[in-house]
Amino acid sequence: MNGQDPATCPVCGIRSISRHSSYRRTLHDLPAQGTPVTVRARLTRWRCRNDQCERRIFAERLPRLAAPFARRTARLAGIVRLFGHGADGRPAERLMARLGMPVGHTTTLRDVKRSARTHADPALVRVAGIDDRAWRKGMTYGTVIVDLERRRVVDLLPDRSAASTAKWLKGRPEVEVVSRDRAGLYAEGAREGAPQARQVADRFHLLRNFREAIERQLGRFEAPIREAPVLAVKDETGPEQSIAQGPGGRSDVAEHRHFARRARRAARQALFDQIRAHYDTGKTVAAIARELGLGRRRVDRWVRLIVLPERNSMAPKASTPAYHEAFLSRRWAEGTTAVRRLFGDIWQRGYTGSYSHLARFLAPWRNIARPLDGMSGRPSNYDTPGAVANAGSDDWPPDFATDCCRALREAAGADDAQAEIRHRLKPDQQVAVALSDLFGLSASEARVTALLSHGWTIQSSALALDLSPGTVRNHLKSVFWKTGVGRQTDLAVLVSGI
Repeated sequence: MNGQDPATCPVCGIRSISRHSSYRRTLHDLPAQGTPVTVRARLTRWRCRNDQCERRIFAERLPRLAAPFARRTARLAGIVRLFGHGADGRPAERLMARLGMPVGHTTTLRDVKRSARTHADPALVRVAGIDDRAWRKGMTYGTVIVDLERRRVVDLLPDRSAASTAKWLKGRPEVEVVSRDRAGLYAEGAREGAPQARQVADRFHLLRNFREAIERQLGRFEAPIREAPVLAVKDETGPEQSIAQGPGGRSDVAEHRHFARRARRAARQALFDQIRAHYDTGKTVAAIARELGLGRRRVDRWVRLIVLPERNSMAPKASTPAYHEAFLSRRWAEGTTAVRRLFGDIWQRGYTGSYSHLARFLAPWRNIARPLDGMSGRPSNYDTPGAVANAGSDDWPPDFATDCCRALREAAGADDAQAEIRHRLKPDQQVAVALSDLFGLSASEARVTALLSHGWTIQSSALALDLSPGTVRNHLKSVFWKTGVGRQTDLAVLVSGI
């Protein structure tokens, strides 16, 4: 670019045709296909011939392309300011470098501050909002002051202190309202710098105060009012009756999640008891938080509770089978196990889901049959003796199945029945010891191998050894690796050789 036309003096406004010299100016522009673009212009310096003007020499300007003394075009400078406002310093630097606009983070922040000062409204500030701002999160903080009527940033103070806030307010006696957070230092600064102003809390802090007050009040009664996991279902033609929330068949994944939830609940309960014990000894919330490495907000909330609150769970929707679980449980207990018939029943009750969704929901119920009469709740695959009574002859040796059913009928309670079953299903100890000595199996792995070699299934072995089916499968994989056996049916050959 070459500038040869006469120019106008920026001070007196008189056009000059007296050329002094020329100079080069380099400007960075928006990238082209990710490649940085540089504009090089040769511009003219002119002499001002007006004797009354204080400017002797002036340079040619490019008002529509770039600002005076700028190294970037106006459109690139606007993009840089937008990135600075939206992403801050270093994130904006990384993003613009990938877009073909290499600009440092310090330059980006400097342009944002300069733009705020340049476009600041010189009008008086009547309602000022004061809050802290992180220069470096967790380490260095400053103060941001906003004109709440015009929704514009007025100033950025370098630190977060009452002295700097009071100094800023003293220079602006027109401030009538100061909106601040609950920090005491801003209250002190407002009292010193603007005693005539009224101090109020902004909407964000009002809503947060309201939420914390509601949590403190309702949190005291949340856990005691929870019901046991039994639903009261009212029949259309009969009185209310309590039924179990499902037949209790769980897959291995569901069992794992169930135990994981119980472990997390036990850990939270232990932590809650520890906090209550410290609080009962007279320790403060801050001391308990420092000693246990917890946040003060959690400790402050838990010391106000009588019992540990349960975690909230999303209520099932009408389009899911879980919404109709109580009705399905009752129909299953009556002997209706056909998915198509159950699908028609809940469809009339407002179910809008698919047939396959219902089939997947009912699939674990078929792994173990319904609990016996008089047994309720949510039994698992291996901790309820009622499951053994309904196991088929394909899963159990006939004599064992008959003995287990007889033991269940004769036992006075569930605990006695479970003990009787484990006694009758006790594995061969000699085989287990031999396997442990020959192949280096652990005691639990040897007992699992002894049972599986006699034709026991994974479910029956888990019940007899008081293990989960997943643990039995893990033991079986370890046995395969240590013994070199590749199939479960080969274990009988291995044991018979021993």
